[in-house]
Amino acid sequence: MHAVLTLSASLLLTGLLPAQSLIVVDEAGGRGSDFTDLPAAVAAARSGDHVLVRDGSYTGFALDGRSVEVEAESSATLSGTVTLTNLPADGVIVLRGLTLQGGQGPALDLGACAGAVLVQECVLISAVDTVLVTDCDSVTFVRSFVSGGSGTGAGETGCSGLVAHESFVSIHGGSFRGGDGGPSDCLALDLDGGSGGDGARIEDTFLFSGAPDWIGGFGGDGCENAALGCQEGGPGGHGLVLAGTASALELGGGSLVGGPGGNGEGCCCIGGAEGHGWVGDVGFLGQDPRLLEVFSPVQARTVTILSLFGEEGDSALVAVGDLGPGTFLPGLNGVLGIPDPLLVFAVGPTPGHVTLPAAVPDIFPAPFVRVAVQALFLTASGDKVLSGVSRLTILP
Repeated sequence: MHAVLTLSASLLLTGLLPAQSLIVVDEAGGRGSDFTDLPAAVAAARSGDHVLVRDGSYTGFALDGRSVEVEAESSATLSGTVTLTNLPADGVIVLRGLTLQGGQGPALDLGACAGAVLVQECVLISAVDTVLVTDCDSVTFVRSFVSGGSGTGAGETGCSGLVAHESFVSIHGGSFRGGDGGPSDCLALDLDGGSGGDGARIEDTFLFSGAPDWIGGFGGDGCENAALGCQEGGPGGHGLVLAGTASALELGGGSLVGGPGGNGEGCCCIGGAEGHGWVGDVGFLGQDPRLLEVFSPVQARTVTILSLFGEEGDSALVAVGDLGPGTFLPGLNGVLGIPDPLLVFAVGPTPGHVTLPAAVPDIFPAPFVRVAVQALFLTASGDKVLSGVSRLTILP
């Protein structure tokens, strides 16, 4: 089985057309680098280019109307908002392996993106609502961890991890947490602890929830003052809130947890109410999640590992091809991210967790090659479950 996978992968990857240019960003200006910060690098990138970011600290950037992928070589931290707008329907944007720190603005702001946006294995934090998605047709998060900002002043409300309007969003693994509410101020009358933020607030949006953890923030603690009386603890945030025409399908296996209410104080002060796991129209598919992981970027002429995480007795079909807009397929219990696979491998039945070696071919003279990888698991009971899609970049 491993030999077939390796040979087939080699034949496929050597036949793929390379994208355009590889742009290397290194804050230290090391050998082979083109830029020392991301705004200039992204401004110079054309559609189809790949921006490889070496370890270091960088500035957030804006990308409007172009297909550009930004990937950390190992670990890269960005300060300030990353803004992605006006992606055409045939466009693709990928952010992979980045830590985005929005500060006083959102870490990631997506607007009017008709094409596919993939945020893979990223960490996103800010002091406000951390991720904003508005009027986007295909936004996917894979194994990413998002935290909303906490209230810093007395009685301030915590912020949400994700806020989405009029969009299609799919989440696979990771977590989305609301920020904590600020504590009450014993010197201010009638200023209770702040409410915890929601893990996500979704309005007029379809959400596929592939087993992430949705976690509401803690309510801010109350206070007892001998002269002013009690300020109550704030309510905990909700894990997931749906409003308007929003609907969500939860695959199963993740958590929907409301945040605890803030503590009261003294003998008589009231603590805040616990948040709800979800509010609104959430349907449950009742399937345990299945996962596919692949390391990226990888070097040509090496061996990489593809890992499948399922249940004992599962078989899988592993598809490799071009990344496209996500489509929810009810019969496959997931979102298809590779509309036209170039190659499909059969694996299994498996004991559950399987690691598959794959030989990485020589890609010379291409500067890099990119593919998308996704698995369809066939369970022992006859059900079908799609994994999230993963991006694989091959460097020479």
